[in-house]
Amino acid sequence: MQKPKILKYLNKYLIAILVFVAASLFLIPESSWIERVKYRNKISKLEDQIKKKKQEQLELLKQKETLQDSETLEQLAREKYHMVKENEEVFLIKE
Repeated sequence: MQKPKILKYLNKYLIAILVFVAASLFLIPESSWIERVKYRNKISKLEDQIKKKKQEQLELLKQKETLQDSETLEQLAREKYHMVKENEEVFLIKE
């Protein structure tokens, strides 16, 4: 006869413990599971941005190296900005 009373009390304590654990996971800010998931997502997004910026930096460094060559720089100035040398005539042909 005492077993059902013990089980009854154990069930109450077990439920109380489970409620406390669930509340601590979701409501307490320092150990909030939801906050941790948000921060993990934010970290992964920031890491992706870092990778993109590093790739962009590499491309800009390559571009800088190519522009250090005087012939390439002159060609870019002529084609993109329509610059000319002194006493030089340029004819643009539109198609």
